[in-house]
Amino acid sequence: HRNELTVLARARRSDYRSPRTATIAIGPASVWDGAPSLPAPEDEPAPQSRARVEQREAGLGWQFRHRTGFAANVGLRRVGIDETAFPTNGPSGTRRSRAWLHNASLVVPLSQRLTAFAATTRGIEEAGIAPENARNRFEVLPPILARQSELGAKWQPTPSLTLLGTVFQIRKPDPGFDANGVYR
Repeated sequence: HRNELTVLARARRSDYRSPRTATIAIGPASVWDGAPSLPAPEDEPAPQSRARVEQREAGLGWQFRHRTGFAANVGLRRVGIDETAFPTNGPSGTRRSRAWLHNASLVVPLSQRLTAFAATTRGIEEAGIAPENARNRFEVLPPILARQSELGAKWQPTPSLTLLGTVFQIRKPDPGFDANGVYR
């Protein structure tokens, strides 16, 4: 059998430019009256808003493997994300977020040709900034915490054929507008 300990330290910095947008008020319109006439686009390109993301993480993981094929692993990470938005008009906004993330998995051979496995993980995704048409426009949104769980089996009826079956569930909030026009 084999035991393995992993130590993780990672950092990254990303800079993004938001797409150029222009808002044009067209007043009342109806799909039955045809398309309203719009002003010609400006020749000057509009300034772009920007965003910066800095992420740091440290973690520890342990993995066990047995010669029979049994395996287990667990991991724990602490992640810090600092996001800053630089809108073209208005003050910049910053959000600092911290989260504990984890993962675990188990592989159990049931026979020479059949293996069962299970895994769970908690991850983090950047949510970016609220769009320009939101009530909270250009607000730095909190990161999204997601959880995924999975259960499955691998069957190898012949040496040249392997079949995998798995069921999984991913849980994370869906972004969108609330009843007050705030983007979450």
